[in-house]
Amino acid sequence: TCVLCGLGNVSFPNASRCEPCHGAKYVDELFMSPMDCKSCDGGKRVRSDGAGCDVCGVGRYSNAERTACDPCPTGRWGRDPGLSSSDSCLACLPGTYGVQSGATSAETACALCEHGMIRQFHQAECRACDAGTYANEKRTECLPCDAGAHGKDKGRTTSACSGLCPVGKYSARYATSCTLCEVGKHNPSVGRKD
Repeated sequence: TCVLCGLGNVSFPNASRCEPCHGAKYVDELFMSPMDCKSCDGGKRVRSDGAGCDVCGVGRYSNAERTACDPCPTGRWGRDPGLSSSDSCLACLPGTYGVQSGATSAETACALCEHGMIRQFHQAECRACDAGTYANEKRTECLPCDAGAHGKDKGRTTSACSGLCPVGKYSARYATSCTLCEVGKHNPSVGRKD
C-alpha cells in the first residue's frame, strides 16, 4: 500500500519514501509532486517542517536562499518584520556609528561618535576632524577653526580648536598654527585674525 506524504513533503516518481522539497522550497498542500514546491517571498524563510514560510522578525531579514532570517548587520537596524535584504535594514544616522547587529531601534544599534569625531552616510566609521578644523555638535561635519585660533591637533571640539593665538601672533580660519606679526607691526591682544 502507498502512504500519504504529510505537509512539507512530496513524493518523487517511483519513490519509496516521502522527501522535503529541495532547494529551500516548501509545499503547503497534500498530494503534491516536486513540481508543486514553492519559494518563500522576500522577508520570509522556509519553516523547518517544509510546510510553509515564517516571516522574519524585527531586526532580521531573509537571506538570499530564504533558508534563514539573518540579523541586520552592525550599523543597521530593523523596526519592521519581514525585511527582504540587509539593504532593507535602516542605516545609523550621520554622527553615529554601529555598535550592535540584529538591533530593533536606532538607540540600540547606534552610538554617537566621540567628541572631535564625525561620520557621514558614506563612511563606515567615525573619524577625527583634521588639524585646523573641529567637529560640530551633531558630529556630522568638520568646521574651520576660527580666525585668531589655531588647530594644531586632530579631533578638536570647539571653534577655538587648540587655543587662541597669543599676543604678537595671528591666524586665519583653518590655521594649524599662529603666525608671528611682521616686522614693524604688533598685535596687542589674544586671538587676533589680522
